[in-house]
This record gives sequence, C-alpha cells and structure tokens, in this order.
Amino acid sequence: MATLSKSGFEKWQDGISKAAGDSKWNAWDCDLRRAVKYQRTSIQQVIIGWRPISTSMVAHRYNGGGDPNYAKKLDFALSLIRKGKEASCVR
Repeated sequence: MATLSKSGFEKWQDGISKAAGDSKWNAWDCDLRRAVKYQRTSIQQVIIGWRPISTSMVAHRYNGGGDPNYAKKLDFALSLIRKGKEASCVR
C-alpha cells in the first residue's frame, strides 16, 4: 500500500489544528493578539502614464470623423493661443 506524503501546507495546517486543541497555548493568547497587527487594504486605480498630446491626436479622438481639416484648424488656433493673439472673423 502506497502512502502519499503531505505537502508543506498540509503539514502546517495539521500543526495549527493540533495546537488549537492544546490548552497550553491558552496562556499565550493575549500576547499573540497584541503582537498581531493588521491593516485594511483597498484597491485603487492609479494613472501609470500619459499619452503625448498633439492636435492630430485630439482631432482623431474628438472630431468623430466629421471635418477632415479639423487638425489644421486646431494647429492654427493653437499657434494663435501661443502668440497671444485673437482670430478675427471676416464678414
């Protein structure tokens, strides 16, 4: 008859189960409870990086396929913003 050897975890589990029923550990309960510290954990989302921003990327993501010249218009508007000028509407 072949006997299966127990894994390390099963041996540890057997030792804990045996110790739980042993009354000599009762004297240590207060010290063990004081020594064990716990910390509540939480799962959070973290920003791991940024995409480089450009007028072509903005046009691609936010134009919705409407105006094919949208990226050029954004380039023009951005150049005016950087210069500190206003665009004038011609009537």
